[in-house]
Amino acid sequence: MTLVPRNLLPNNGCIVVLNGTSSSGKTSLATAVQAVAPEQYLHVQLNAFRDMEPVGYFARERSDV
Repeated sequence: MTLVPRNLLPNNGCIVVLNGTSSSGKTSLATAVQAVAPEQYLHVQLNAFRDMEPVGYFARERSDV
C-alpha cells in the first residue's frame, strides 16, 4: 500500500441529503443544483447504495423474538 501525503489529497467533500416522499421533486432539485452550483456535485440515489448491500445486510439478530 502506498501512502499519499495529506497535502496531495483532495479537499474534504460535502454531502447534501435531500429527503422527501416519492415524487416530491428531490431529483429535479438535485439536477437544478448541479446546473447552477459553482462546484461539481454527484447525484446518487439511495437505491444505488441499497443495491450494493449483500442480502440481509441490515437484518438484526434478535434473541427476544
